[in-house]
Amino acid sequence: MKLPFALREGLIIGIDEYLEDDNDQPDARDLAEAVARGLVSSAEDCDIEDADEIIQQIEEAGELEESLTDTLEDSFSKSADLELTGEDVVMHTEKTLELSWTDEDLLDDMDDLDELPLSETEEEEAL
Repeated sequence: MKLPFALREGLIIGIDEYLEDDNDQPDARDLAEAVARGLVSSAEDCDIEDADEIIQQIEEAGELEESLTDTLEDSFSKSADLELTGEDVVMHTEKTLELSWTDEDLLDDMDDLDELPLSETEEEEAL
C-alpha cells in the first residue's frame, strides 16, 4: 500500500518519542500497539481522508491473516536484531506490512512538466 512520505516521517518521530518518553524497552505487543497508534496519528496529521480507518485499509491491502497489531507483534518478537529507533522500527514495519511511500509534491511537480512550453527545437520536431 502506498502512503504519503510525510506519514512515514511522522511515524518515525512518534515512535522515537514513544521510546524516549514512555517505554525504552517495550515488548513486541507494546511496540506493535505504538506503531498502530502512530499510523493513525500520523495519518490525521497528514490530513488523510478517513485517517481513523487507515489500520483497516492497510490490513485489507496487505491481505493480512491476522490484525495489523498481531502481525507486527509476531514479526517484532521474531526479530532479535531490531534496533529500538523510530527509523528501524518503521523500516521493519514497511517490510512486514508491504508499505511504500510516495511524495505527493514530487508527483505534482512531474505533472507540471507536461504543461511547460516546448522549446524551439521541440516545436520544429513536432511539425
